[in-house]
Amino acid sequence: MNNYSKAAGVALILWSSAYIGAMGEVLTLEKPVVKSEFVATRPELGGMAYLDTMPDANSDTPTIVFIHGNSMDKYCFKYQLSSSLLQDYRLISVDLPGHGESFRAQKPENVYNYDGYSDAVLELIKALGLTNYVLVGWSLGGCTAMDMYAKIKDSEEEESLRGLVLTGSPPAQRTPENLKIIFKDSTGADPEFMKVWTLVQMTPEQAKMFAGATGYDGTPETEFILDAVVNTDGRARLYLVQYIAQSQHDVDEKTLIEETDLPVLVVAGGADAGINNDYIINTVKYGNLWREEVFVLDGIGHGVPVEAPDQFNKLVSSFARDVFDN
Repeated sequence: MNNYSKAAGVALILWSSAYIGAMGEVLTLEKPVVKSEFVATRPELGGMAYLDTMPDANSDTPTIVFIHGNSMDKYCFKYQLSSSLLQDYRLISVDLPGHGESFRAQKPENVYNYDGYSDAVLELIKALGLTNYVLVGWSLGGCTAMDMYAKIKDSEEEESLRGLVLTGSPPAQRTPENLKIIFKDSTGADPEFMKVWTLVQMTPEQAKMFAGATGYDGTPETEFILDAVVNTDGRARLYLVQYIAQSQHDVDEKTLIEETDLPVLVVAGGADAGINNDYIINTVKYGNLWREEVFVLDGIGHGVPVEAPDQFNKLVSSFARDVFDN
């Protein structure tokens, strides 16, 4: 991975459904040292890889869990993991099933969707025993975070979740009809660009086109985004689209977010080519919107954590301080 130095002695992990252990890999960012870990979830979900800045921390340590977008991976939050503004918190960045170093699903049609992803991250949180955390979701990751919240709402587990951070993730039940509302009109869009979102196999140029929508600009500094796209199980793209097309998503995220008391920070890229920001700002009536404002970052596209890390980190830091101190 670009911009990372890897210590020698990477251990090879053979996964079984009963195994929970470390990969033995240490990644040195600007600060702090981040350890790469691996945890077994339910057999049908496979094992999940993640980065952890405080792997030996207590379960009640204030923790921020980062969940990436479609065809991204845990390294896409490297600017958050290395931020001095967030260094007082335990930071965990996950690889969703089929992404990064997490296992490829044996039955992808059952796992590569919002339901499967939310189950997987909840299993990870349970395995780590986290009891004091915030979820940060980017794009698909935000949808996953909202679905996680829906699953634990009104249970004892809900008490452990302190807040949600959403970017590029309009709260909505994801059906073909609703997609026309939460996303911008794609009429006239490049058909080749639209096609890449369902491709199992991509050419190098198609991978660059996909990565370009989430912050890749062709420079070595953003090569890690392209790496994530290339390393993703392509079936994850196909089955997610099929899941939505068949109206299998049954979580009404809009109502969930409108009726919750849970603090929610919403950050939008003002130049996001796909998301209808008017929907996020004016249509959703948030139950507990942090500082009563949707933060729109001018000139920033869909890849807010990568394109505007300083602005994003300041917002996440202030939000975390508020929710963990209350």
